[in-house]
Amino acid sequence: MKKIVAILLSLMAISCLLTACTPIPPGGEPSPDGGSDGEDARDLKVVCDRLNTLSAMKYKKIHLTVTTVADDIELTASYILTGDIVTYSIQQLNLLPEDGLQTDIPADYKTVISGSAKIENGTVTQIDGESVSLPSYSQLIGAFRFSEKNLRNAVLENEKLTADIISASELFGTVSKATDMKLIAEYSPVALTTLCVQYHSEKAEVSTVYQFFTSAD
Repeated sequence: MKKIVAILLSLMAISCLLTACTPIPPGGEPSPDGGSDGEDARDLKVVCDRLNTLSAMKYKKIHLTVTTVADDIELTASYILTGDIVTYSIQQLNLLPEDGLQTDIPADYKTVISGSAKIENGTVTQIDGESVSLPSYSQLIGAFRFSEKNLRNAVLENEKLTADIISASELFGTVSKATDMKLIAEYSPVALTTLCVQYHSEKAEVSTVYQFFTSAD
């Protein structure tokens, strides 16, 4: 038996609830409730309503990439959800022998665990591959809650929203201690295209990127 001497950072990022994204451009001064005033505020509410509608759609394929960096170590997890199957590829740190001897440690300090799992009614029912902990179904599909009052320094441009997030818990719909959160959402009139959320957890910098596809190709 071997014991884990370092945590699986990519899964830690999901549970505590992202490749790096384009930096958030500067926006205007926020109003006291976190949004903008006048016409800009109305436009922002319309966009948030649209994003909530598009987020609730059924997509043929969703690709989620989670990247965490802690103590200069970067680990990445990739999840591709197609129908009721999620295919995963997760980097984790290699294990040390229980006796502490390091003679059998691979030269590469990372190991990739891959496989697939079947999902029924939002629950993983079967895993084909090594047993791992996977994100919940709502996390895999990017079921966020968008509200103009939860955004600061929002910028709307060419079907793209960039903003600072005031409350991570409100965005995720679950208790979260994430801080310094930034959002980039790109969309069309009929579908989401990309959602990127960057933040700090208690022990790591995290970047999650969702790519949405209306066809499985």
